[in-house]
Amino acid sequence: MANYTIIKELRSWFPGVIFTQGQLHTSRYLARKRAMKGFTPFQALKKLLDKEMITHTIKYDSEDPTKPTGLSWATAWSKKQWVTNSKVQLYDCTYKTNNKKLALFQVVGLNSLGMAYSMAWGFINNERQEFDWLMEQVDHARQEISVAPPEDASQPASQLPD
Repeated sequence: MANYTIIKELRSWFPGVIFTQGQLHTSRYLARKRAMKGFTPFQALKKLLDKEMITHTIKYDSEDPTKPTGLSWATAWSKKQWVTNSKVQLYDCTYKTNNKKLALFQVVGLNSLGMAYSMAWGFINNERQEFDWLMEQVDHARQEISVAPPEDASQPASQLPD
């Protein structure tokens, strides 16, 4: 639907020129490729994380040490939020939602106003195999900022440790 809207708009600007879905697809692909300056999507994200000095961890394939299979990161702002609002955490992994078929992992918490905020993120290529690795990265980040694990919702509040 969005491509049709773009084509319709282009046809109104240039009435004598015929634009096809294929031309639009190719044009958008080339624009994305130019924007990434020759890097793969993974390399471009890694470069951005390095530029912004965001701590991140990469997991490489055991059979091919040059092939990344996971990426995990948390920003300084999210870590500050995590320190002050750590009691509730939601772990979500949306599988195969991007053009590289990577699963997006996100840790979300609730602040004192009851609003959601993102604590940490990750990409993995196989949800079943790398999910444990992501949870280890979350636990490592939690320990790094000296935050207690989230409370166990299966226990009544009166039985939880202080």
